[in-house]
Amino acid sequence: PWLLGFFSLAVLQAFVFFLGNCIMIVIIYYAGRQMFRDVIIRVTHATFRFYDVTPLGRLMNRLTSDIGTVDGNISQQFEDVAFLAITWISSIVIIASVTPIFLVFSFVLTASFVMIFLRFLPTSQSLRRREVSGVRHLGFERGVLTTGLQMVSLSPLMSNFGALLDGLTTIVVDSTHALCKRYGQLQMDFVSVERVVELLHLEQEPPGSIDPPARWPSYNGDIVFEDVTIRYAPHLDPSLTGISFRIPAGSTTALLGRT
Repeated sequence: PWLLGFFSLAVLQAFVFFLGNCIMIVIIYYAGRQMFRDVIIRVTHATFRFYDVTPLGRLMNRLTSDIGTVDGNISQQFEDVAFLAITWISSIVIIASVTPIFLVFSFVLTASFVMIFLRFLPTSQSLRRREVSGVRHLGFERGVLTTGLQMVSLSPLMSNFGALLDGLTTIVVDSTHALCKRYGQLQMDFVSVERVVELLHLEQEPPGSIDPPARWPSYNGDIVFEDVTIRYAPHLDPSLTGISFRIPAGSTTALLGRT
């Protein structure tokens, strides 16, 4: 009977895992497709000034790498954070049922991890936003902490309690370390979401109210400039001032300059 019970639990776990993945795939597919469509519309209707000040490589990175992060990595990070949070809560429950006095040390250890983590996470996010290559977010290695705890000398009378303390320390350190690290990676991936959302708020070119005829363009009309002043942005000095000229219909005109 016990073997059948374990088999039933395994089948139930596999079914729940499969159902959860299917739901996440559907959500990611529709959300990613809608976001990409909205971003493309906003970018294609952006002002000329946006293209003047935005490097093409940066824009391509937004539409490829960041969109790829939104499509794939975010959901996996959410699942990992949820699983690790459950693991951490389970470890605390086990500790409370075995040695309740150890809860004090567990909470102090967790608070230390979180304080260090919250101090370095904003810096890592800022570096990610600035696209500093070669800089990776700071992880937390448990080796120094566990090694230091293992070096504490225990008397023979406390050897059993020492073994229990070491096991409980490993559980808390492992779960807290993994949860902080995965949550940090989730926050780092959300930088890609921020950069994609920025594209959804680009200033747009006016749509215009002129509906050209079907025969347009034709070769029977000249292009006339009369005392025209042009600048790249309202706050910049004019690039051309008081320009007047006529471009005959059907002719070819070239604009020459250092830009």
